[in-house]
Amino acid sequence: MFVTFLINCFVANPKGLWEHSWKSMSEDILHKRQRILGHANLELDDKTLEQYTLIEVEKLMRMQDHSLNDIKDMPKINHVLLKELGNSLWNQEMNYDLPEETLRHDKQYNLLNAEQLAIYGSVLDSVDKKEGKLFFVYGAGGTGKSFLYQTIISRLRSRKQIVLPVASSGIATLLLPNGRAAHSRFNIPLKLDEDKLCNIKPGTMLAELIEETDLIIWDEAPMTHKHAFEALDKSLKDIMSMKNPPAKNQPFGGKTVMLGGDFRQTLPDEKEFSEWLLKVG
Repeated sequence: MFVTFLINCFVANPKGLWEHSWKSMSEDILHKRQRILGHANLELDDKTLEQYTLIEVEKLMRMQDHSLNDIKDMPKINHVLLKELGNSLWNQEMNYDLPEETLRHDKQYNLLNAEQLAIYGSVLDSVDKKEGKLFFVYGAGGTGKSFLYQTIISRLRSRKQIVLPVASSGIATLLLPNGRAAHSRFNIPLKLDEDKLCNIKPGTMLAELIEETDLIIWDEAPMTHKHAFEALDKSLKDIMSMKNPPAKNQPFGGKTVMLGGDFRQTLPDEKEFSEWLLKVG
């Protein structure tokens, strides 16, 4: 909420707003630092705690192409601590509670049916062997696709591997842990044609995150025009081939990709998506 105010509203006294609200925003910071550093007894004085809270705000600002440096009279971040900011997108993916993810995975894994287990095994095998396979999970609503996604996501995150779950609609992302809309996550242009690329520049935090990504899950894929997948495919090939030239000739630059959805929910783009899927698969 604080970041939303700074970016989208006129705040007459940003410093005053900060001084009034930073302590309430810092309530989870100490626990987070204890978890990151593996030091359960870590204590922080108010000055240091305020600095770490500023860093968390700066992370959120940068995710929206803004910075606290743009806000007049806001407290400045200590340059020594600022080095910890690094790639905030990568840091976010490395900051999951491992025991919690393991517990969630084990609980859900025991409830998977035979078909789900087969898909689970195939996807993780591709990830572990870095085979870069493309999967499509077909099923109507209520058939267990989201449950399968969640189980795979927890498994990878419990092993400190990066999985990026996205969906074609904002509502569907609510069923994916830390899910995002596909267009937002990958900066896919709103106006698409067969020549468009995603707006992912080499060397950016997003490009670096994608380089380290082990799995991409895209739910409700048939709802999206094939040009969006073509744009992502070409963009990932460009990014991954900079360090691994053969990736230029691999689907999605050699990343394992898991698409899912129900063709019965689609409109005229269904045929084009089906043809694209058959072509790359």
